[in-house]
Amino acid sequence: MAEKEEQLDQILEEGAISSDKHKTEVIYYRPKFHRRVLANFVDILIFAFIFAGLFSLSRYIMVNSREYNANFNAFNQIRVDSGVYIKEDNGQIYDIITYLNSDSKNSTDYKMKKARQAIESFIDYAHTACIYSDYADIVKNYNEYRLKDSMVYKNTKSEYNGTPLFVQDGDQIIENPVLFAPGSYVPNIYGYFYTKAYTPYIDTNCQGFLTTKIPHYYELTRYMALMLIFAVIVPSYLVTGILVYYVPTICFRRNRYTLGKALYHIGIVDGRVLSPSFGRITARFAIFYFAELVLSVVTFGLPFLISFSIMVFSKNKQGFPDYMLGLTEIDTTRTKIYKTYDEADFDRINAHKEPVDFKVPNFD
Repeated sequence: MAEKEEQLDQILEEGAISSDKHKTEVIYYRPKFHRRVLANFVDILIFAFIFAGLFSLSRYIMVNSREYNANFNAFNQIRVDSGVYIKEDNGQIYDIITYLNSDSKNSTDYKMKKARQAIESFIDYAHTACIYSDYADIVKNYNEYRLKDSMVYKNTKSEYNGTPLFVQDGDQIIENPVLFAPGSYVPNIYGYFYTKAYTPYIDTNCQGFLTTKIPHYYELTRYMALMLIFAVIVPSYLVTGILVYYVPTICFRRNRYTLGKALYHIGIVDGRVLSPSFGRITARFAIFYFAELVLSVVTFGLPFLISFSIMVFSKNKQGFPDYMLGLTEIDTTRTKIYKTYDEADFDRINAHKEPVDFKVPNFD
């Protein structure tokens, strides 16, 4: 009796079907949970492989278009002219701080002077590129930055602790000569100016002014970002999703397999325990791909976690799209999925027919 109850527990009682026209009972079985996870993992691997290929192809087409090249070259020219970027002989462009830090042979004295020159070059560039009021704002900001109360040398072990890094000299602001005077010993003073004064200003203020004050720079940055999103990422994502999660379910019309589900023989049935219709399988793809996955990207995976939790703890082990549409995944190694009740009746009748005897009669 206990053994019979265990067998009944394996069977989804909701899978029994009867109708007014056909007294047909169809029984189906859940696939093992680990097989469902592995099937989804295979689909994810296929998705990643195809997406990477389409992304690379789309990006190659984009960067080789005439319009993109013109805008990209204009964008890079502004960066190089600004003084806070540097172009190497091989054509690669780096921001000045990354460039200076990339070579361990650069002395702190050298890096400090180069960073200071980069800021001065940026201000000179702003003088020619910006309207006067914007240029004046940049100059004022740099002066206030150097003279603010927090811009002091901090080293409790040094007698120069608390000494201002910059001082006013007439109408100019200069590096405090006291810190560089002959005979004075200020530990790592060049490195201190480089890391505590000039680097933060370049990374924050100069880069910020480049975007907000320099003409056309923001528009060019926005253009390239939008091109990457809408000409590369979005089309690659859409086409990959259709190829991985939708096209196979149209090709496998009976079981509605994806490639991963086909590998592990996991099909789908609707509430009638029949193969889902084209419309329902399309709705399933739309809910899964555009609601669950897309929203997961912008909500740190919350819809995906909810769907996975429903699949683990719900009675019929359904993910969110299947729960919404009344679909259930089944083990097709043990049960055939039927398109109609008549097809199920036909199989049931043929299963009970006597086999045909093909023996040659003996007339002796």
